[in-house]
Amino acid sequence: MRYYCDGSSTIGVKSAYCVTSIHGTVLAFEESISPNDKTNNEEEYRAVIKALEICEKDSEIFCDSQLVVMQVLGRFKVKQMHLKPL
Repeated sequence: MRYYCDGSSTIGVKSAYCVTSIHGTVLAFEESISPNDKTNNEEEYRAVIKALEICEKDSEIFCDSQLVVMQVLGRFKVKQMHLKPL
């Protein structure tokens, strides 16, 4: 199965992440409303983490954040301290 992840944030307003299937079915969604201090990258990571939690064996996970993908693959270092635990 294929899982598609996305996250977004407007600091101080709200943030959200979503995981969908290849057919667009929402499999997971969480929205945080003010006070909110999550960054866009945090929400992208939260989406990937949720996809990993719910995915079936031998699934593919797609993410549109180059930074998150490259960090997960170990090609980029995680420099931001708030992202390291993720």
